[in-house]
Amino acid sequence: MVLLTLILLVFATAAYATRLAIDAGLLADLTGIHAGLSERLAKAQLGKRLPKLGLLWGATILVAGLGFGLFFQSLYAGFCGLLMGLGAPWAWAGLLEKRKFELFGAQIAGSLDLLCGALRSGQSLNQALASLALEAPQPSCDYFGSVSQKVALGAPPERALDELAALMKGRACAEELRMFATAVSVTRSSGGNLAEIVSQLADTLRERERLRAEIEAITAQGKLSGWIVGGLPVLILIALNFLDPGLVHPMFHSPLGLGLLALGLVLELLGAFFITRIVSIET
Repeated sequence: MVLLTLILLVFATAAYATRLAIDAGLLADLTGIHAGLSERLAKAQLGKRLPKLGLLWGATILVAGLGFGLFFQSLYAGFCGLLMGLGAPWAWAGLLEKRKFELFGAQIAGSLDLLCGALRSGQSLNQALASLALEAPQPSCDYFGSVSQKVALGAPPERALDELAALMKGRACAEELRMFATAVSVTRSSGGNLAEIVSQLADTLRERERLRAEIEAITAQGKLSGWIVGGLPVLILIALNFLDPGLVHPMFHSPLGLGLLALGLVLELLGAFFITRIVSIET
């Protein structure tokens, strides 16, 4: 009972202190954590959610730390939960960013079709970008809206598109945006039918997206196998804790058990790394 009370006090204090630190801006000043999360959420056009992140972060620390500590009856397990709670905001922001960029990449070909239609109707490139910002679905309208705003303020369209591609560095859609920026730059400097070039580029990107979907389908089994292999040891540990707590108790209350847990964690991470490299195919 004393141990459980201690765990409760430790993690409640950590959660409350984290909340106060975020409110006071201490984390931003001392470690740059707040700024890093702000930048990541801004990339995903989700900066409005940042004020709620501090409260969610504190609650995650509390729930994860208490949950692990109470479930395994161990302060060490509670500390592992604390670490998981501390890393949760980055995992959450990274997941939102990934989903937003993937959805945007799937919409680029359709957005270029809208742009092509606007150009063929007689609009200039600047007007076509403004129309695209209004008519494109989410999240494309947000990203192309930022491009349209920069162009309206005097920035060259190709530079605004390059900046958007730089924002999505490392994603497939970044290369596609650079192709679009190159097409715009060539037609602005040398002349040409931009509507026809954009139409051909949209067809090319649509074919690339089809091939990417086929690759995702082919590698889906390998990814599922990775999730199963990675999650099975954790599920077995939880099941044993329910069926025979005395069998799991030494794992968290002896040096040998803690060492085996650390070794298992390292092997889990290595396995996840190699499986990810095997099923990941550059497209």
